[in-house]
Order: sequence, then structure tokens, then C-alpha cells
Amino acid sequence: MTSSAPAERYVFGPFEADLATHELWRGGVKLKLGGQPFEILAVLVRRSGQMVTREELQREIWGQDTFVDFDHGLNAAMNKLRETLSDSAESPRYIETLPRRGYRFIAAVQPVAAAPPAPAPSVAAPSAAAPPPPAAAAETRHPRGASGAGWQMRKPVAIAGFALAVLLIFLAVHQPVDREKEEAEARAKAGKSLSPMVTLVPDPASDPAISPDGQWVAFRRNSYTPGAAGIFVVGRDGETRAQITNNPGDSNPAWSPDGKYLAFSRISTFEYGIYVVPAAGGTPKSICRDPRKKRGELAWTPDGKFIAYSGDSTSGGAQIFLISVENSSIEPLTQPPGQDRDWGPAFSPDGKRLAFVRGNGAGFPEEIFVAAANGGEAQQLTTQRGAIIGPPAWSEDGRTIFFASTRDGDPALWKIASAGGPAERVRGTGDSTWHPSIAAKTGTLVVQKITRASGISRLDLPSDAKQHSQTTIITATNGRNEGPQPSPDGKRLAFMSDRAGSLEIWVSDADGSHATQLTNLDSCGTPRWSPDGKWIVFDATAAGRVNVYVVSASGGKPRALLSDDFANAVPSWSRDGNWIYFSSNRSGQDEVWKVRAEGGTPAKVTTNGGFAAWELPDGSLVYAKTRFDNTELWRVSPNGNDESRYAAGLKTKTWASWGVSNSGIYFIPAEGQSRGTTLDFYDFETQLTRQVSLLDRSPFWLSATPAGNTLYFNRAEDDESSVLLVNSYQ
Repeated sequence: MTSSAPAERYVFGPFEADLATHELWRGGVKLKLGGQPFEILAVLVRRSGQMVTREELQREIWGQDTFVDFDHGLNAAMNKLRETLSDSAESPRYIETLPRRGYRFIAAVQPVAAAPPAPAPSVAAPSAAAPPPPAAAAETRHPRGASGAGWQMRKPVAIAGFALAVLLIFLAVHQPVDREKEEAEARAKAGKSLSPMVTLVPDPASDPAISPDGQWVAFRRNSYTPGAAGIFVVGRDGETRAQITNNPGDSNPAWSPDGKYLAFSRISTFEYGIYVVPAAGGTPKSICRDPRKKRGELAWTPDGKFIAYSGDSTSGGAQIFLISVENSSIEPLTQPPGQDRDWGPAFSPDGKRLAFVRGNGAGFPEEIFVAAANGGEAQQLTTQRGAIIGPPAWSEDGRTIFFASTRDGDPALWKIASAGGPAERVRGTGDSTWHPSIAAKTGTLVVQKITRASGISRLDLPSDAKQHSQTTIITATNGRNEGPQPSPDGKRLAFMSDRAGSLEIWVSDADGSHATQLTNLDSCGTPRWSPDGKWIVFDATAAGRVNVYVVSASGGKPRALLSDDFANAVPSWSRDGNWIYFSSNRSGQDEVWKVRAEGGTPAKVTTNGGFAAWELPDGSLVYAKTRFDNTELWRVSPNGNDESRYAAGLKTKTWASWGVSNSGIYFIPAEGQSRGTTLDFYDFETQLTRQVSLLDRSPFWLSATPAGNTLYFNRAEDDESSVLLVNSYQ
């Protein structure tokens, strides 16, 4: 790694970088850039105007002895750096690529005086060379039966894919305490003195599993660095951490009921297996290499004798099996009908019931089911009509089941009585939260939290077929910037962004400049311009309800067009500006509806499913058949007649990855319909489809100007995944 340097600040273009503190600002706004992308920036800025070879970057940032995946890591880090700087390899303003040799920083760089650094808090970060904790602290700092020697961190190899950020949060567990009493007191005053969510493990962590006593969290760490991926364990104080396995295919750890062992899945090109390892560390023991096993989620039976997992069924679906920890014998536990798929097993604290996820043959929708632990008919608990992300989790008293669902769009935590009833959102956990795990003895909750980063790009299409299209990054990656929609005249852009905190509607010039926030409703999305460019319709989530709003493109107070208990989302305007189309579940499933622009009683347009409608030049509507990936485009008349597939093969990657112009539909083809990520165009006149361009990654959002000469799409960075402890939830 690059050695630490004295405080130094540099200005280039609209950016200011502090190379000592690893901070980057643009126009006074701090941008999210760290790890290897910032290290590359630091090296290039310090040697502005000079060529820096790839080999030099390897030695300075990744380490002299790192070879595996170096090219992948450098390319990924450089892509993120360029996107943050709104730079382009083809037309660089900051970083010039010297093919097969290296890079050169070409912008003018000016050093500036650095502000006096603020005193940093003293935080003890674990190190590869750090000695194990004192033996006297072993009883309070290690799981039952762990020894100091067994919990030493293995010496890490030089970092290759990305740097591991260490963020350690103290939770006052340095003295022995009555943990159950502490948890009860904490829950009693939750929301008053406790932060709702505390980061235990920063990126890149996933698959959290909390020990029965609530003191330890096992998780999966992903890394390109050899030996740095695998199963890890961290104390709930956030301080003590240990690596248990070092295979990158290891995932989904599960604690034994006594907290002494961890089971985990090993999923790789050559193996789908289940292993058991002492929680204090040791040699993993393989207990299952079932070729039918296709998912990683595991659950111990409360007696500790069996482990449940999901594997292929003879009918073509998937069912849950039990494998004996002692002799590896296997027996089926659930009997799904037809090609339904069962996965995500979770046993109730008393061991009498089993909760799991069941999806239909196509995988969607997925719902929570409960059955007797010894088999029998399963009872469906939920009617979410969405995807379930991660296995369900039981409350410590067995009365409630927690799960993550995409029912409202982004994955979020829900809960439902284990005896049945309506499902409710879990307060205090936000969106993009999944994989709940609850301590059987204390009820402590840990979750996996996804922090998304995305920018917006513009693709200018040439009028001459001999010319190449040109892509320009128009927003630096600073949180989520998504859902771009050009105004009718192509001069302005509406989009949703959380750059100021919550996800709101913003407008800007077509190049991303002069961005202005229009709303302050906390969770907004899918903006669409009125035909005259004076109004924007959008959806927003408030108090668990999704409804449609209209706001002036010049600013002002948003007006609720719909305000009821149904999920009303993804609105768009009719071409005459008199109607607003939207999607709603008010009839029991997603359908396209319409309502007068000034408000009124909604009228249903589709009857066999529909989502995200858009009016075409001929007056008909085109819409996505479902909200799920790889959906077909259908068409219908505005009065609801003649529902039919729009055209053979017109199937898009997502419900939002297509845009209408006056002459045709631009779209990202569904998976499997093309090699790589292509941008295709369906011509209204010829009724033929052709490839327009290749993209380096598959966007979720796509839109087009009416003239069809400019397209906008989102550029999603890799999601950052952390493990969080939830102190306050309802």
C-alpha cells in the first residue's frame, strides 16, 4: 500500500482533493471515493503530466507480490475514478490512457494550503501483525470455548481487488454484564438514546448470522485478494474479528444452537457442499456434497442434529432437505407442488415449526410459508407478490417472522405473525435492507444493508451511420442518481437522487449542470414531464403507501393526485396532457390505470397485468407486462381494448430499461437474447429491430428524447454491502 504522506491538497477543474485524508470535493460537496480509486488519483495527481505505468501502480497500491486479478482490480478502480470525475477514456479531461503502458493526469493541478487537521479519535483497528487479545479477556471477548491462539487473524495477503475499510464502533461491552437484562433495557428505551443502526462490518460483507446469545456475528467477506475471502466472525462490540475460512466460495454461515459450531455452504464451479467448522476456528469438515444443492441458505434444527438446505426436487423444482451432521444421511422435509421452489429454511425457537420461502416454477412471486418441522402441509403466510431476499427469521418468542421483500420496490424488512395475519413494514430499518438474522436468546437483530451508488450517462447518437455514438457522464457518482427523463424539448433533465440525503426529484440542464431539488417528501421516484414541459408527475412513498404526485418543473409544493391505501406508482402523461397513466394494485394485481390530470376517479386500462405504461405517437399505450426482470412489452388502446404483445421478441431487461421516441422504442434486450449488453431499437415504420450500440454494463433505467437522437441511462457501480446491528425497530 502507498505509504502515508504529509497533508497536501490540490485543486484541478472543479475538484479539490486532500491526498492525506483521502477526501475529494466538487463544488463544496464531498464525493464518495475511497480505497484504490482514490489511491490511483493520489499517485496520478502527485505526478501530474507524467506517465505512470501499470506496473508502478501495481507496486505502489496493490503490492509488489500481487498478481492474481490485478488487471481486473485496476480496470474496475479506474472506471470508478473516471465516473466520479465525470471523465471519459475516449475524450479525457483528467486521465489520459497510454495504451498498454499506463496513465497520465493531463489537467492543470494547483497545490493549496491545507486546513489544520482535526484531532482524530483513538480507535484500535485490527492488524495482521497484532497479537491475540489477552487471555484474561477471553471469557468476554470470544465465543464459548474459544482460545486466544485459535482466534488470531490470519496474516492477509497484499490487497488485489479492493481495499478493506475498517470501521469499528464501540458498544460498551468491555465488562461482563447480564446480556439479557441489557437487551431488555435497550429495547425499552430504543429510539431515545440508541442509534437505530450501527455498522458492525463495512463493505464488503454479506450473509450475516448472529449467534444464539447475541454476542457474535458470522458473515461472508468477498475479496479479490487471495486468502482474504471467506467466513469471518466479529464481536457485537465491533472490535474483535477473526477469519474462520479462506475459500471465496464459502457463504451463508449458520450457528449451531449451542453456539459452538458454524455450518456454511461452499459454492464454486466444482462443488456445492455443506461444511461444519468450530466457531473458535479450525479445520472445516465436509458433511455434504449433494449435486442437487443449488442454494446456500442453511438452518440447524434446534437439537443440533440436522442441517436444512434447499436442493433440486424430482419434479423439476426445489425442496428442502435435512442432512445428518453425524452420518450425512439425507431425507426430504418439504413437498412443493409441481415445479415450485422451496428455499431459505428457518426453524422456530421451540423447534416445532419451519418457515421457508416458496416461489412458483418461474421463481416469482415468492411468499413465506410455515409447516410443522416434522413435515406435513405448509401454510402460506404472505401475499407479497414480490421477491423475497434472504431467508426469514423468527423472533425470540416465536410469535413473529421477519423477512425482506421487494413488494414496495426496493428490498425492505417486513414482519408477520407466525400464526398468520397482515404483513407490516419494520420501522427503523429503511430500504435496501435484507437477510435478517435474530439471536434466539436475546432477540438482537442484524441485517445486510446495501448502499447503492449510481450515476447518469448520456448517449448521443450520430445522424451519419459512419460516425460513432458518444457517451458522456453527466453526474458524478455521489449516492443514487437514477431514473433520468429528458424534457420534451430535450433541454432539461428530471431524475431522482439522494445526493442531499433522502431520495427526491431533481431537475437540471441536459448536461447535468444547474441541478435543483424539487421535492422534499423523503422517498420519490420515476419523474415524467408533461407534454408542455411545465409539470412533472412522480410517485412517492409515505407512511408505507405509494402514491402519485404532480409538481411544477419550476418548483413549488407537490400536489397529491392520488392518495389512498393502494400502491400507485410509475406515472406518465398522455400526449395531450389530459390524462396520467399509472400502475396500481387496486384490483388485486399490477394493472395500468388512468386518471384525469386534475384528479378524479381512476379508470382501469389493462385487465391481464401491466406496469409502467407510455403513450405512443399513434395514441396506443405500450407497457411492461410485469415489474420483474426480462419482461415483455405489450400494447393496448387507451380505452382498454385489444391487449396484445407489442412485437415478437420485444422483451426488455427491466420494466424501466426502454424509452419511447417519435420513431421507435430503444431498449435493453432481456438476458439471453444477445451476447453482452446491447442497446437495440425497434422501428415503428419497418417493424424491425436493430442493434444501436454496445454498453459496458446493463442499465436498469433508459429513456430517449422525442427526436431519438439522445438517450439517457444509469451507470450503476457495484453495490456496497455492510452488516449492521439494529438497536431500535418495531
